[in-house]
Amino acid sequence: MRGLKHIIAMNIRTGQKERLIEGVPPDVSPDFFGLKWLGENTKTLYINSYSGGKIWAADLKKRTVSTWDGPFKNRWPHILLQASPDGERFWYENEGYRLYDQNGTLLASLLPGKGLHLYPVFRWSPDSQYSVDESTFDDNPENILGGEDVMIIAPQRIHVFDRSGSAVWEADASREPKQRMEWAGWLSESGHGLLHRYKCNVQEWYS
Repeated sequence: MRGLKHIIAMNIRTGQKERLIEGVPPDVSPDFFGLKWLGENTKTLYINSYSGGKIWAADLKKRTVSTWDGPFKNRWPHILLQASPDGERFWYENEGYRLYDQNGTLLASLLPGKGLHLYPVFRWSPDSQYSVDESTFDDNPENILGGEDVMIIAPQRIHVFDRSGSAVWEADASREPKQRMEWAGWLSESGHGLLHRYKCNVQEWYS
């Protein structure tokens, strides 16, 4: 997506368009835009420059724009920001993991650790109250099931974080060689999900 000059709202039923903000964001060639998301409560549109790392925060009600020159760069082919469904929080991966709010304020910071992580690293609950991270104990290639640009791993450990980035629950495979686990998905009730434990010979799977 290159050369975006205006933010335009369109009525889906009638097709009528309204230009909300002029000249935002500017042309970022040869860079391009990464993740874009909309905050439900603030009605703010966030647009991330992929390798430049700049974020434009466009208030669609006030029709004003601010920019964050923070370290929000991405690495091909990955998007290193994972926004919550309500758009008011996002995790960013860069030599560790950091949680920010919709104003760009740092809320939590986690060390990278030794293990491999699923991509995207954090998966948010539908109500934006929790996020889950699945990883292995170490970076042993035997933990990798496959994948090219994105590794597919057999997780051994799960951490659940609340909205502020504090760890609230964890589980691991007790370091049994073939024991694995995965977060199968979130249920509609806040803070509830499905945990799947299984045994897997990763070497046989990968071969």
